Amino acid sequence: MLLFFLKNLQKNGISTEIYSLINNEEIRPSANIVISKCSAYDYLNNSIPNIEKMTVKYYDTFSITSRFTGYITNITIGDFYNNFSSPDSDSTAILGGLNATARKENESSESSLNGSSESDSSSGSSSSSGSGSGGSSDSGGSETINSQESSLEDTNVITNPEELTAGTSSVMGNRGTENIGIAVFKEDKLCGELTATESICHLLIGNAIDSCIITIDSPLIENKKMELQLIPSKKSKISVDIKDNKIYASVNIKLDADILTLEDGINYEETETLNKVSIAAEEYLKSEFNDYLNKISKEYETDIDHFCVKALSHFVTNSEWESFNWKEKFKNAEFDVHIDVNTISSLLVTKT
Repeated sequence: MLLFFLKNLQKNGISTEIYSLINNEEIRPSANIVISKCSAYDYLNNSIPNIEKMTVKYYDTFSITSRFTGYITNITIGDFYNNFSSPDSDSTAILGGLNATARKENESSESSLNGSSESDSSSGSSSSSGSGSGGSSDSGGSETINSQESSLEDTNVITNPEELTAGTSSVMGNRGTENIGIAVFKEDKLCGELTATESICHLLIGNAIDSCIITIDSPLIENKKMELQLIPSKKSKISVDIKDNKIYASVNIKLDADILTLEDGINYEETETLNKVSIAAEEYLKSEFNDYLNKISKEYETDIDHFCVKALSHFVTNSEWESFNWKEKFKNAEFDVHIDVNTISSLLVTKT
């Protein structure tokens, strides 16, 4: 089952809808919740799986794909309600939209409709002159085609995961929908979006990912990119300390990496080569994690990674915890990120 909300409606809050849905016996708590950046008609009309015959079966794979891509997270209405009802943590949802193919088809349809409307109007206004009417019709059709081509060429698409969210990618395909990134809520209102890379950071902190692929600047060849497959070697360790009424959070992530992008003339068995790749990956990930943590705490003012759970041990009573005012203090939290990447090999090929 899939629960679908329009992005534009979230700014008014969805507490009434969430309470009503969670109270409905026919709604399973395991139903995924998607926030769409396009209209409900466009999203549902383009949700046509390439392999599965039933759309419901396709959405059952969310729990699998999220663990092997990191671009989305398997958020259910049960998860959303639990986080929403907590006074200290915040909710997230899957972010959905249209891929490049569906977006271009929509633009073409809109251009055609606009062109037809203008052509009809022009034809009606010049009906007193037969030759004028014919000339106007030809000209209008040409302008419509040119306008359509221009619209397709000017379509902005994003390819780097650091900026990629649903509805912005260059992905083409028969299934017109894509789910990339995470919708972030503050209480019951949508407050922002996480990109594909930020989603990976979120899932690594929560131990909700088995593998993912990142792209870094190659430390071996200048002006080249390198793709790495990352696999957590240990569960992440999160700790929270409180000093002088201020929050200090520590994040420790340990990963194994396989090199996917191989260049000619490099020995990928050499320790020096592997160390260079490990250091480059660690620097990249540390920067991304710092940006992500500052974004959710300072910009969105949310605790979607549940740092509050780690802080509870510092308080003896519930009244002490409540008087501390976690959400207000979390906005000024300081983070210490430790990333340990162990580049093992390049899978099968070790020399090029």
